[in-house]
Amino acid sequence: LLAIPNLKSQDYYSFVSEKPQWNVYLENSMCQTSVDTSLLRYYFEGDTTINDTTYHKLVLEKGDTVNPKIRTVGGIREVDKKVYYIGEDQLGHPSYKEILLYDFSKEIGDTIFHDKTSGYLNFYSEILEIDSIKIGDKFRKRFKVDNHWFYHNPDYWVEGIGSIKNGLLGHITDIPT
Repeated sequence: LLAIPNLKSQDYYSFVSEKPQWNVYLENSMCQTSVDTSLLRYYFEGDTTINDTTYHKLVLEKGDTVNPKIRTVGGIREVDKKVYYIGEDQLGHPSYKEILLYDFSKEIGDTIFHDKTSGYLNFYSEILEIDSIKIGDKFRKRFKVDNHWFYHNPDYWVEGIGSIKNGLLGHITDIPT
């Protein structure tokens, strides 16, 4: 029997843990005139049931922090390191079917098909590299991803956080964030 001292595995950080909040800067420009930047603040507020499935209710807060505009935009759930979303994209367009937002169970070279039901088989991501990033005093897995989509490619996904370059819902919305 061979004993190997000091072996340690990396903990998994759930996407829906401890009151997360995502801040996304959205840049708008019309006809290459001045750029207008707005801050979108997403967070969970309770649970909701959509199509007989329980989700964490995803809320969007826009505007100033003193008198913000707040509304529910969808739901997020996590099962076996897979994060599912149903609701609006960043432009406010609704989707009434669930998509696979992130899959943190994948390995290098794996492909993630985000929306198998719509026939959009070009809506996929490929895992290029996996490493770790230190956040606070803990290490989390970071995935370098070719999202085969419009903007910020390659992207980086971090366990428990999501997309670093495209924002929470950016890689399912065809606008840059």
